This record gives sequence, structure tokens and C-alpha cells, in this order.
Amino acid sequence: MKKVIFGIMTGLTLGGVALQFHYSAKPSGSPSGYVFHPFHLFLAFLALAILAAIVSWQLEEKRRRALREFALKHGLTFRREHNTKIREEFPWISELHRGENRYAYNILTGEWESHPVLAFDYHYQITTHSKNGSHTTHYNFTVVTMDVGFPVSDLLIRREGLFDKLVQAVGFEDIDFESAEFSRKFLVKSKDRKWAYDIIHVRLMEFLLETDPKFAIQMGGTSVAIYNARKRVAPEEYADHFEFCRKFVEFIPAYVREQRLSEASARSPEQAMPNREASSLQA
Repeated sequence: MKKVIFGIMTGLTLGGVALQFHYSAKPSGSPSGYVFHPFHLFLAFLALAILAAIVSWQLEEKRRRALREFALKHGLTFRREHNTKIREEFPWISELHRGENRYAYNILTGEWESHPVLAFDYHYQITTHSKNGSHTTHYNFTVVTMDVGFPVSDLLIRREGLFDKLVQAVGFEDIDFESAEFSRKFLVKSKDRKWAYDIIHVRLMEFLLETDPKFAIQMGGTSVAIYNARKRVAPEEYADHFEFCRKFVEFIPAYVREQRLSEASARSPEQAMPNREASSLQA
């Protein structure tokens, strides 16, 4: 609130200065009493920038309040502070390792229907340079993750775009499935084709075709993550995203879970740890 009051006072001060210039003493030959000066335009842009910053801050505060209320309602923990280490837990999500000034914020942790969950907004920026100077673009999006309880192989599922079809046309293929509709609609990548076929069975394909998710689904480590790298999830949509993750996890066949747990228990503690190397799968 102090920032808002300070911003408003600053804007009013600048407005007063601009008005003082506007209604300054009438110069000769100027019936309106106003002479344009480039500095006036600068003041106008500065006032607009301050107003935009105030509105942006208010919208962020509104989002944080809504997420805090959501967390309280569902027994989750909410933290607004920046966290630069979360990406280290998900080396297989390539979007978390782009650009500079990378950090998670608005972090939710806890359990959803007995499944450990972690969700967060994420920021990174990319600066481009040219003969006209430099330009920085900021990217913000939301990642929702759920722990599946056992080591998994890398897997990426997302809507197939025109570029993907062009790439496939020159010989780079994704993994196809029995359902022609599913293969046409979704791009699937995994280094382990057997894992992909074990996870994406007929019932899961039907579920994905029915829900038609507008986000990428990615597995790695011991988790499944969903995200749209172009947008943040609205606070009122978090429950649907957690529910999607829960249903996805519960679609994993029991034999796959048992096999992975058995393999993990047969290894030494060091060997049983999920692969922490960065995934080559690109969303």
C-alpha cells in the first residue's frame, strides 16, 4: 500500500509540474498561452509509466492474495519470495533453464489428495542486442508438479503444432500410437519408447483427447509437471490443474509402478536416485 500511495503522489507531483508548464505565462504570439516543449512529452510518458507500474503492482497483489486464500482453503503452504534454486530440482524441464534472472515465486507446496505437490510462477528474461541498442523481454509462466512416488523416465506430451508437422515431414518423427486421432493431435517424445507405450495406454489417450489440455505434460525424476510456457495459471484454475495431475498419475498402470519400485529397491541408494541430468526433450 505504501508503494501505491508513493506512486500516486509522484504521479500527482509530475502532473502538477506539467500543468505548471502548460499554464505558464503567455508568450508573445501564442494566444493559447502554451508552447510545446519536448520535456512536456517526457513528463507525460513518465506519468504513464508510473501509472502502469502501479496497476501492475496492484494486479500482482491481487494474484498473491487469491493464491494465499487458495492455499489456506486446501491446506497448502504459500510463499511469495523469489527462489532461484527450484530449477535445480527439475533439470528435465528445459523451460526452467532458459535466459537469465531466473527465479520461482508465488510458491505452493503441500499435498493434493495425498499426492505431494509443488506449484510456482516462474520468471526469466532474454536480452537481445542490435545496432539500435538492447531489448529485454520478460517471460512469466506457471509450473504445476506432482510427485508420483517412484523414479520415472523422461516423457513429453503436448499439442502438435504446424512446425512439428514440418519437422516430421523431413524425417524427424515423434512416437506414434494406435489411435490415429491421438497421434495426429499430440506430440510425444521419450528416449525410452517402451516407457512411453506403458504410460500412454488406451484409457490415458481417451482422457487426453477428452480434456484436450492446452499445456505440456512432462515426466522426469519422480514427478509429472504441466505448464504452458506462454502464460500463468489463473488462481481459480489451480484446482483443475492439480486434479489433472492427480488423474494422470492414477492412470499409471500398477505393474509399471511396481516394476519401477522393485528396480529402485534392488539398487544401492546412490543408484536408486533418479537421473538428475538435464533432459534433451524440448517442450
